[in-house]
Amino acid sequence: ERLEAKTEECESLAEKLAELEARMGIQSEELDAVRAEDKSTNDKSDELAELRENLATQTALSRTQCEEITVLKRQLEDLTHRTSRDAETGAEERAVLVKREAAARARLEEDLRLDFDSRVSVKDDTISD
Repeated sequence: ERLEAKTEECESLAEKLAELEARMGIQSEELDAVRAEDKSTNDKSDELAELRENLATQTALSRTQCEEITVLKRQLEDLTHRTSRDAETGAEERAVLVKREAAARARLEEDLRLDFDSRVSVKDDTISD
């Protein structure tokens, strides 16, 4: 009887052991799945960190480009203003030159007229004599 009880106990323990081994197999598979999911999550986390770095770099580059564009706009505005001012100054200078030329031409014409008049007067005097 004792042997039979021990045999039944051993069989019961063997069944329990088989159940535990089956559970351990299932839990091992579940653990492998969790590990795979964890690795996938870590990979995605690394990828996300890399994307954030790239975004920060692109943002910094965009800011730099915006600043450069702002500087170029200011330079263009300054150049436009200077060009406009130079055009006005050039027009004023040309007007002054035209006035000077007109005055010089008038003086030359007056000198030529006076010279002509004096020659005509000298000829008249010579003829009169």
